[in-house]
Amino acid sequence: MSPDPAAAAGVPIYLSAGRSAVPTPRSVRCPKCDAALPATAGFRAGRRVTCPSCDAPIVVPDTGEPEPDPARGRPRRSRRAEDEDDRPPRRRDGSRSTGRGDARGRRESGDRRLKGNVYVRVGTLAVLLTTLGVLSWLLYRKVERDREAAAFNQEMEKGAAPVLDYTAPPPKAAAAPFNRLVPEGLDARAHEAHVAVARRLVGRWDSTSQESPDVRMEFGEDGLVKQFYKDADGKLSPRTPERWKVIVVAGDGGTVEFWESGRTRRLEFRLEDGGDRLVFVGTRLGDVGYQRQK
Repeated sequence: MSPDPAAAAGVPIYLSAGRSAVPTPRSVRCPKCDAALPATAGFRAGRRVTCPSCDAPIVVPDTGEPEPDPARGRPRRSRRAEDEDDRPPRRRDGSRSTGRGDARGRRESGDRRLKGNVYVRVGTLAVLLTTLGVLSWLLYRKVERDREAAAFNQEMEKGAAPVLDYTAPPPKAAAAPFNRLVPEGLDARAHEAHVAVARRLVGRWDSTSQESPDVRMEFGEDGLVKQFYKDADGKLSPRTPERWKVIVVAGDGGTVEFWESGRTRRLEFRLEDGGDRLVFVGTRLGDVGYQRQK
């Protein structure tokens, strides 16, 4: 058989179907893997085929209208081909879908998605309401516990014995100038004992010790003590005043504290001769005595 001159010239092959023909391309290229599919029997334009290389679906393209046949007049497409074009596209399983069924399926799918969204929203709202309820209950319980604790504390304070305040000195006008000379926080009896000893120390005292014969001390009610030393000419030169306070009382003696610019000294003392003689005990010079000056 001699080859078809139309095929040799690259003209598309037409398969006859009744009185008309449907153009059939010689080959089709896969849009996915670019493989060439050769024309076979039943390889008609508009038909869906599967790529043998990648299994991708391919629609055979229409190469155009067939050439007119002089013997038959104007070519017409077969009714079967027209019916093929008018039919809905095939599904992957080979069956054709109708427009009515597809619309119903889309509606059912939309209804299912809507129901799913409603369930998700209702669940989220229920979780939020539950969380708010738990937090509100915890806050309410905390407020109730605080109220109960406050009421209990008030009841205990009403039934408790009164607390004596020893931080302030006794309200005696006569002892007011001497309150700064004793520590704070003493009870009434200890405060009076400290004030009595501090009163006896207030005044001017000259040293009677041979180790430091030229020393004078003045204890003031303002809490300052001044020391004076005699120079070579016999004149008294004052030193920087220090603050003093009686911190321990034991009979006619006790412990006095001196401090100035962060330097603190504590000396034990005793009063003799009815309070006219002051003796500092255990200093680095031993026992140092002072005589009261009238």
